[in-house]
Amino acid sequence: MLSAAKEVDSPIIVAVTSHIVFSRFGDFETFVACVLLNKRTLKIKSPVAIHLDHETDFARIIQAVNSGFNSVMLDLSQISIFEEKVSYLKKVVEFVKETKKEIFLEVEFEKFTGKDADYYYQEVTKSSGYSGFSKEKIANQSFREAEELSKLSDKFAFALNMNNIHGIYPRDWRV
Repeated sequence: MLSAAKEVDSPIIVAVTSHIVFSRFGDFETFVACVLLNKRTLKIKSPVAIHLDHETDFARIIQAVNSGFNSVMLDLSQISIFEEKVSYLKKVVEFVKETKKEIFLEVEFEKFTGKDADYYYQEVTKSSGYSGFSKEKIANQSFREAEELSKLSDKFAFALNMNNIHGIYPRDWRV
């Protein structure tokens, strides 16, 4: 993957979940060292972002950032109470600010249907308190929550679920 980025002289994002890091590399430091060693060996001049994807555990976010990750996706999709999402996000944003590092923070706060890495998500209408709502009402709720969360900081981006799926779409899927 890094060699492909070198061929086209393009920046690249190396995204990984903590499950993959710990099961295949042992720890965040080893993973970062492998990525940086490959970058140096291949003499890549373009930026290489090291991204921790779909992380829910605050301690792991701290470990990853302190090990050299410069991008994190904070996955709040398993928290159903909006105020708890806000509280958790505030804690992570404060940590990122304290590091004084250039960390890209992405926030996902809705459940996705389908397979993403090693995780399976239930349908949002069955699992997040939106039971009985139409797709339009779910989308409107997501926009309202995103607007509220965006007031906390300009230091993160949102991964909004607007009736989409990670992975292979079923044949009968209609938006």
